[in-house]
Amino acid sequence: DLANLVTRAHAAGSRVVLTVTCFGQSALNQLTSDPTAPGRLSTSLVQLVSAKNLDGVNVDFEGEGSGDQAGLDSLMAQVSAALRAADSHWQVTMDTYGSSAGDPGGFYDIAGLAPSVDAFFVMAYDMNGTSPSPTAALTGSGFTDLDALQEYTAVVPASKVILGVPYYGYDWPTTGPGRGAAATGPQT
Repeated sequence: DLANLVTRAHAAGSRVVLTVTCFGQSALNQLTSDPTAPGRLSTSLVQLVSAKNLDGVNVDFEGEGSGDQAGLDSLMAQVSAALRAADSHWQVTMDTYGSSAGDPGGFYDIAGLAPSVDAFFVMAYDMNGTSPSPTAALTGSGFTDLDALQEYTAVVPASKVILGVPYYGYDWPTTGPGRGAAATGPQT
């Protein structure tokens, strides 16, 4: 089934990439501090992408705080170099938070990662926490998609920004129908 999907996608001119994920902070700390991790990860990714006739890798590592920035930059540089050495046409992208380009104390160092990736997939959704608000407002109060785009394009070329927008929303019970009405319960 996967081979058929990849063949059909390629015939339609679309890329198919492998997404590698890690959301655990302790696992991320190990990946970014172990000097042998980039080589092991690179070897695995090259084998997987080659074996399935894929077109590259999307890295979705989600952590907290700035303690791993240098380690993540180094990990991505080594992994990206290995992937590109295996096939210069493979695409390397990385998922990042909507506010990352304007947050030097956050998990991602966008300027440091930029040379290692072809593009950032900016997760431009759920940016205003757990209060009744749009899932991804284009403009308005709070942090918006426009804010995210402006922050990213101040650091990297617009060609390196893929804006990920949601095709979902939340239903909030509120005290009334007007804008800014207080929540009376959790979202569904």
